[in-house]
Amino acid sequence: MTRQAWSLLYRRQQARRDMPEYVEVWRPVRTTDSAGGFTEVFARVATTPGRIDALSESSALIAERLGQKASATIVLPHDVTVVAGDELRIGANRYSFVGSDSGKSGAASLAVTVAEAR
Repeated sequence: MTRQAWSLLYRRQQARRDMPEYVEVWRPVRTTDSAGGFTEVFARVATTPGRIDALSESSALIAERLGQKASATIVLPHDVTVVAGDELRIGANRYSFVGSDSGKSGAASLAVTVAEAR
């Protein structure tokens, strides 16, 4: 393994150590209702370490320009997939996915901007 690969592996391991919370990723799925229609429910697709951070000014400004109300940033391991419509849950708190925060994301972690779910 090259020195660069070892460095990336180390950064990813360190990033996981800095994630004290467990974050559940829930995704909407459709289930049939036996009458030809469907019901949309949330199904858990992942449980991963994570960390909730305060929302940066730039992320808040971008969310506001997009007409969305962002409330926090959740930092996840680099290999977690979060898509539009997903809900992230930390304990009893529920958050709706707003978008990725490229300013805080990197090769070791993924930062997503979230809003409190209703």
